[in-house]
Amino acid sequence: MYKFTELSREEVLRMLGFTTEELKRTRFYQEVYAEAREEVLQQGLQQGLQQGETLVVLRQLRRRFGELPAGLEERIRQLPVHQIEALAEALLDFTTLEEVFAWLEHST
Repeated sequence: MYKFTELSREEVLRMLGFTTEELKRTRFYQEVYAEAREEVLQQGLQQGLQQGETLVVLRQLRRRFGELPAGLEERIRQLPVHQIEALAEALLDFTTLEEVFAWLEHST
């Protein structure tokens, strides 16, 4: 069984007798392009939301505790989105930076 997955774009074009422009006009290409574009847009949106949530959490921590210790900001930036969201809620109850560190130790 021959596998198209092993072929380069140029090889597929030659095999089909298409130019790049002709391939781009096919329904197959347009569907694949639309799916890929949607996937990339969703990933970008998710990354943007996570960065925004992280920035808000860091701003709230700075407002409450002043300058943050070295490494804390980077540690928070590395958290997955569900932990950023949990930290955003938990930080409303923190009264010391030690509680932030304890939460991070317990939650990561």
